[in-house]
Amino acid sequence: MELKNTYITNEDKFLQFNFWVTTYCNFNCRYCYETCDKPDAYMSQEIADKAIEFMYNEIDTKACNALWLNFHGGEPMLNQKLIVYVVKKIKQERPDIKLFTTATTNCSVMCEEAAECISELTVSLDGTKKCHDMNRVRHDGSGTYDLAVSNALKYLELKGNVRTRMVVTPDNAADLSDNIIHLIELGFREIMPGIDHFSKEWTEELFGTVYHELLKVREYRLAHPEYRIKIGIIDSAIKRLGKCYVGCDGYQIYINGKLYPCTYAAGDEYYEVGDIFNGVDVNAAKRINCMNNGKLEACAGCGYYEYCISPRCRIINQKLTGDHMTPSVVVCASENLKIKLHGIK
Repeated sequence: MELKNTYITNEDKFLQFNFWVTTYCNFNCRYCYETCDKPDAYMSQEIADKAIEFMYNEIDTKACNALWLNFHGGEPMLNQKLIVYVVKKIKQERPDIKLFTTATTNCSVMCEEAAECISELTVSLDGTKKCHDMNRVRHDGSGTYDLAVSNALKYLELKGNVRTRMVVTPDNAADLSDNIIHLIELGFREIMPGIDHFSKEWTEELFGTVYHELLKVREYRLAHPEYRIKIGIIDSAIKRLGKCYVGCDGYQIYINGKLYPCTYAAGDEYYEVGDIFNGVDVNAAKRINCMNNGKLEACAGCGYYEYCISPRCRIINQKLTGDHMTPSVVVCASENLKIKLHGIK
């Protein structure tokens, strides 16, 4: 796994777990791949306690010294009390474990205590008010920009630095440089644009637009070295990804204690690989691992094969195309965008 922080280093042996503290979200973003019909459900303290026991057992069994814990949702800050409880409990019970915590929030609520428990906080902002309110809306359809930016700036002041996650869609692609520069001028210095892989509206021309917009951002950054800006797609390293297998990085721990191999699989019964009460279902894990190990014939001969997410993750293929062995053309285009930005031929 790629290390994204300096607290857990390459010398540490660590596991990463995704704690689904809620499946509910008080926003109804139009591009959300988890859809708007998520249940209004929350992880209980009892489930959290059993999940912590499960994590301790995994860490001790695999002789790890570090734990990377991500709080996921839904909107995780809607269950902020549980976040605080879990972090304090682990720090008190297992001071021998290096604990690094992350979370992404839509900034609908402000919770200083929970934010202080998060080592690396990411806020979701899509840029200018026009583009943010285009997709990031409440359940009644109203925009969320004013509330989200207000709380995001409070988090920025509290933490000193927060990452900004923005979703790049076909309808905001032409505004990408304006959106990124807007966030920079608000005071954010680490911006992570992500392509909406689930949209059916992408075209080759639109990806060309994204490329030229990112070149404008690169020029802006060169003109403002004092800002020390990091832009995800531009600065993301291109490297071999390695094979994905169940438990290689840790597990998704769902609100009910069920285990899944990755975020895209969470909540899908087909990909369930056990639970925190009985442990990992070896046969279920083996079935998924066998699927991931097969050669992706559609991508055979591609010089980028070992660097691309499609050959590595058959689950995302299924979620995007309906078939584990059929890669998404949108993923392919976004991967080629990174190659082009890095000047690789």
